[in-house]
Amino acid sequence: MHHKRDFNLNAEWHFFGTSHGKSPCDGIGGTVKREAARASLQATVDGHILTANDLFTWADKNILGIKFIFIDQETVNANSDVLHSRFLKSSSVPGTRDNHSFKPVNNTILEVSRVSGTPGFHVKFEVDPVEQGLHITDMAPGQYVTCVYDRQWWVGIIRDVSDTEQDIQVLFLHPHGPARGYFWPKREDVCWVPLQHIIMKIDVPVTSTGGCYVIKENETVDSDTFMNTFQ
Repeated sequence: MHHKRDFNLNAEWHFFGTSHGKSPCDGIGGTVKREAARASLQATVDGHILTANDLFTWADKNILGIKFIFIDQETVNANSDVLHSRFLKSSSVPGTRDNHSFKPVNNTILEVSRVSGTPGFHVKFEVDPVEQGLHITDMAPGQYVTCVYDRQWWVGIIRDVSDTEQDIQVLFLHPHGPARGYFWPKREDVCWVPLQHIIMKIDVPVTSTGGCYVIKENETVDSDTFMNTFQ
């Protein structure tokens, strides 16, 4: 969130399905480590690379084409103090493990997307948010909710709650809303949903046949309204 202010550079964080987002800097790091290890092993009486300063001195002299900068322990400690103070005041993003794209909008708003590289569909998460209606303590197994998943809203029952991750495991009824009625699919459709994707708690769906379930009209309307402002 503070990358622009700290380094005067805009930064985004993306996770990729392959290569783990590796870039040229990973190759440079591998080259330096490999050459430094070889040089240290080949040293006889002196010239072994045992400290960070040894590594900097050797690399700056022997590896051409790469610029090396030495950062002393005092600078590291000062930076650590700044980060520690910042982390104490920060809040976690619900559903971090289910999302793959994070883009700061400003110092308080983070744009989050489930899939990296999907322009037009994202959630703006306020890192320093105002008080909101739903909290993780409101969620409990056995409760029915409507929630957003894969660009649609769904009716489901809570299976499990993760206080640490701020996620809720939901077993979905089909089809997605809005629909005249909902049913339990033959194959369970279950997924962890971040708290911010939970629209509302609803009453237990009503059924007269045992196979088709109906939710209240106001619950459908409110879920539709939320979905229209979600994207």
